[in-house]
Amino acid sequence: MKLALLIFSLSLLTYLHIAPWSSRRVFLDDLDKIKIGMDKKDVQTIMQNYMIGTGWNIPSEVKKVQSVEDAGSGQKYEANLSSSRELMIKNSIVFRHSNDAVYNSDWGIVKFENDIVVAVSFSSD
Repeated sequence: MKLALLIFSLSLLTYLHIAPWSSRRVFLDDLDKIKIGMDKKDVQTIMQNYMIGTGWNIPSEVKKVQSVEDAGSGQKYEANLSSSRELMIKNSIVFRHSNDAVYNSDWGIVKFENDIVVAVSFSSD
């Protein structure tokens, strides 16, 4: 009986350790599947369950955006505005897993040259 309880407890602890408790964990697992050299179609297949775009709408007072910097890493990205004034990262697709305030600026940034992946990065909220 004690052995069965020990096995059950260890199994439960293992499950609790690997269970995806937030959408971020699953998102990062999928983002990690994207490799340098993949084509855009493969990336879109892997990331089909996620939102596309930064979700940042820039006020009309701002006339031009040339770059954005990730405050956590210091990484700088060339940027511009879409016709709807959403911030866009040049030559990249930005994927998001959530609109919840805690995660709404978690960005999976996949950069392309000629529709081939040349860089993959994660910018946390």
